Amino acid sequence: VEFIEAGKGELWIDATINTTLVNPSESSARDFLNSKASGSIRIANAELKLKEDDRSYGIDSAQFNIIDNSLDIVNYAGRINECEINLNGRASHFLDYFFTENGVLNVTGDISTGTIDLRALFPTEGESDGNGSIVIAFPRRATWNLNIEAESFLNGKFEARDVQGKLLMDEFKVEARDLKFASMEGNIEGNAGVYRFSENQFGVKADFDAASLNVKELFTTFNNFEQNFIRSEHISGTATALIHFQAFCDSSLSIDSRSVVATSEL
Repeated sequence: VEFIEAGKGELWIDATINTTLVNPSESSARDFLNSKASGSIRIANAELKLKEDDRSYGIDSAQFNIIDNSLDIVNYAGRINECEINLNGRASHFLDYFFTENGVLNVTGDISTGTIDLRALFPTEGESDGNGSIVIAFPRRATWNLNIEAESFLNGKFEARDVQGKLLMDEFKVEARDLKFASMEGNIEGNAGVYRFSENQFGVKADFDAASLNVKELFTTFNNFEQNFIRSEHISGTATALIHFQAFCDSSLSIDSRSVVATSEL
């Protein structure tokens, strides 16, 4: 498998695949469009190391059923670093993804997690000084459309609890839609996304409706918005706001301040 560098664990496969290869020495995605396949795959106690990826991937247990060119994800319980993930759903175009170099896997379903620490989930740059920056990674040859539930979400000082929404990912974007979560003693709803335009040019866009936020905690969480005129120790109360924000950034989400377009009703 092209993206796996090393692995260990237990794997059971019981499968029958029938298809016609136009060119057996160089199979293509179209060879599997009308394939007939059935069977099952089970994985247990597995650890994976992916190419060019320092994260650790664990699969405690997983059960898949093969149905023609799709893989039914009956259950999947695993980990990315310390982030626990449970998934069920369907992966379409599984055979042409697995057996060719240009097949695109389409995953739909439901995912539930415990605590998602963004710094644990995505690789980082510059960790030696303790101030590593997140590097957003986009999936190659795969699209994801998942309903998500998470106990909490962490990114530095920011914490969201009881997170619900939809996660959309492909090689050009990572989007969170219809988000609802509790944070800073208030409630927040909205959408957010990161979009890839070229190798190191990205855009970030967010639209949020926030109600009854603790202002002191808000200023503390966002490092006083990088200013010293009004700091968290100078302010108290609650805030309700409609926020619209967009800007260009790089792969480590470092914002180009000259590109920021933002409006808010506070």
